[in-house]
Amino acid sequence: MRELDLQLTAAIVLTMILSVYDPLWMFVIPSIGIAHRAWVQSGVREARRQLERKIDALDAILEARERERHKPQLLTAPTPPEEKRAEPPRVRVPPSGDGESSVLIEFPRRHGRAHEVLGVPEDADTRLIQRAFRYWIRQYHPDRPHAGSDVEMARKLTGARAELLRRRLIRRYRKNAA
Repeated sequence: MRELDLQLTAAIVLTMILSVYDPLWMFVIPSIGIAHRAWVQSGVREARRQLERKIDALDAILEARERERHKPQLLTAPTPPEEKRAEPPRVRVPPSGDGESSVLIEFPRRHGRAHEVLGVPEDADTRLIQRAFRYWIRQYHPDRPHAGSDVEMARKLTGARAELLRRRLIRRYRKNAA
């Protein structure tokens, strides 16, 4: 900015000196004025560009600080031991009508082993796996028009059911073959 001020001041002073002390320069002053105006405008343009660059740099710094401020903090608290952990929330699956009673199953998890995704115990039988799958697929299936539909969760539920049933079939086959 100082350079621009000095350039403008020098041009204005030179024009004033020439016009006051030398009357012959009066004919040249209009051309100096035109050149001076173009020179000033180019200086203003350059100053504007420099200011815009500095403003952009400041905006980038402010955005980085804002992102840093809103970054989620990692919790460093240790997880409680197994006996102190709260049990996962459970859902009561209503009876299917063929003489069965209602069953409690856990909420499904998006990540984990197959029985955790369906919310059934590891040693669940085929009927419980099917009941849990039917219950959860009604909640998450993408073809059902409600707010809870989730394509990815429906895929995981279907894959978990297939894996658990396949394990049961393999276990039964090995048991019968022995």
